[in-house]
Amino acid sequence: MRLAEWTTGSPCDPDNIAYCHRCKPRDLPSHVYRSAWSTAFHKAPGCKALATAQESVERRGGSPSEPVGIHVGVAISSGLAPCLHCFPNFKGRA
Repeated sequence: MRLAEWTTGSPCDPDNIAYCHRCKPRDLPSHVYRSAWSTAFHKAPGCKALATAQESVERRGGSPSEPVGIHVGVAISSGLAPCLHCFPNFKGRA
């Protein structure tokens, strides 16, 4: 299955499951990270762009949340976009 098909939630042929782990293209990790108010998902909780966003929240008087790991299919189906720092070549829809 191609990445563009997988990221739209198209069911795979062998299992007829959207975001099937077995059919997931190797371009993406199985699990990614996000913070509570994030609009993007990241490869690692220590992503520089994520840290910068957390610092921005703090400067504005907010309380940044700890990054949590989620399945990449959940991230994409929730409307999160790939972090441009972590995934500079991501061509799929998210």
